[in-house]
Amino acid sequence: MAVEPREDYSYYEFKEDDIDDTWWVWDMGHTPPGAPWSPMFTQWWMYGADVPLAQAMEDAATPRSKGPRSRSNRGYHMVTVSTPHNDAEIQERAERYRQAVLPWLQDPDKILNDIKAELSAVYEKYKNYDYANAGWQDLMQWVHEWEVFCHRHWYLHFWAMVSTGAIFVDWENLSGELLGMDAHHPTFQKLMRGFDNNNFETERQLHAVAQKIIDEGLKDTVLNNKPEEILSRLETSEAGKRVLAEFNKFLDNFGWRNFMMDTYTTPTWRENPTPAMVRIQQFINFPTFKLDEIIAKQATERKQAEEEIVNKLPVDQREWYRILMAAGQKASVWAEDHSFFFEMQSHSVGRYFWLAVGKRLVETGALDKADDIFMLVPQEVLKILTDPYRVKGQKIAKRRRAEWDDAKNFWPEPYYGRIPQPDAMMEMMSSQDVIFTKITQEKPPEPRPELKADLIGVSGSPGVVEGIARVIMSPVQMGEVQEGEILVAPITDSTWTPVFSIVKGVVLNTGAPLCHAAIIAREYGLPAVLNTGMGTDVIKTGQRIKVDADVGAVYILDK
Repeated sequence: MAVEPREDYSYYEFKEDDIDDTWWVWDMGHTPPGAPWSPMFTQWWMYGADVPLAQAMEDAATPRSKGPRSRSNRGYHMVTVSTPHNDAEIQERAERYRQAVLPWLQDPDKILNDIKAELSAVYEKYKNYDYANAGWQDLMQWVHEWEVFCHRHWYLHFWAMVSTGAIFVDWENLSGELLGMDAHHPTFQKLMRGFDNNNFETERQLHAVAQKIIDEGLKDTVLNNKPEEILSRLETSEAGKRVLAEFNKFLDNFGWRNFMMDTYTTPTWRENPTPAMVRIQQFINFPTFKLDEIIAKQATERKQAEEEIVNKLPVDQREWYRILMAAGQKASVWAEDHSFFFEMQSHSVGRYFWLAVGKRLVETGALDKADDIFMLVPQEVLKILTDPYRVKGQKIAKRRRAEWDDAKNFWPEPYYGRIPQPDAMMEMMSSQDVIFTKITQEKPPEPRPELKADLIGVSGSPGVVEGIARVIMSPVQMGEVQEGEILVAPITDSTWTPVFSIVKGVVLNTGAPLCHAAIIAREYGLPAVLNTGMGTDVIKTGQRIKVDADVGAVYILDK
């Protein structure tokens, strides 16, 4: 369990002293095996998930949790939870929480729309600046402002996520008290369905491009060529050029997303639109955007369920329940929209910005390659920009790239601590931290030997289905998934959204009611069992399995 000392360029490098302070777990959702963060991204995330997060948690004032804390273990994200130090602090935070939550109960849409507008304005500024002709003092200012934006970005990220999530928990708790149902109950899940989001809008716009291809008589051109060859084929005809014009509009609006979330080091769709073309090829065979029909149906059923539930309540509780329900439902929508406006956009725009600065430093001989800038941190870039023809960054970049490549073969321990891991997990759950207990994961499911299941989890979306399993460890493997299979994965995020339209069930190692897989599965009406712990270890691709998400059980039918 010993931690080898490392260069602490981010000020958050994991040390033995950190284990003396508290326990830590490896966040494999954001940093899966073989995918450590680069130094530049590590600095962005480590600072953001510490200082701005702590400030956001003080303003959100959730009573029992002061939020996660982060460290970097060779680029892998380690997390713990900070809790109030005594009952008096819990009580003081509870009183502040009752005030902090009021604006979110009164008009959550206004708050969220203001956040989107603020973020979008910054992104547009960084997208449209002429870095190639900027003076060095101007580039220094842009780097400085990006650091300032880092603080604001992460503050808004966690303030909105925790505030909406905390209200969701209040709504779930009230539903338990008055109706005897929690977030896994089929009726409660029905109340969380039928909502659109910006990741679905991305899909909708890709479907529109597919229909444009059909209208222009180019269906065979797209279907009979490899995705990476389609653009060059379209350029050979006037009809193809019209399609390309529509596709480029799509990329301008929705192409700001990396192949993988939470990184600067994978290309965006604007740089390499192959993932978008793969999706267009799939959509060409569907004349209508089926998700619109599904969401409309789910919305109708949700509204009916809302009325039925409210009418079961004591009259004096109905108005309060409606207020809490309306605000709590935003947590599900925002969990997806936040990834669109925060992770996807900030990380792709950040990549674009830093590569532009990197190209300028290649011209002066300060770097060998533009993407070597990802091996530095902002203060080191500023140091070079003060004298870009004499200050060099090659040695640092070369050394850190070698260390980064080496870290791809390093796996942290799942747990580091001076207390037994079960005790640490009990502390995590008792904190009632929204991120740890409702978004990334929740408490382990209770053993249920009477079900005689091969895996026990929790219901993320109700229903029962049988089919062939497809085990996928990364979104780069999504092309392997065949229509009608059951997805088995460690975790998913918004980059996985397209695959939900072709599978018929989902099994995850992790997950909770507000995780990506639960939200998207509910909207598509797919049975989903989450938090199985080891689904990807137990299930093999090609096996026939049964997913009973009504009870949270998975059965392997052909062992």
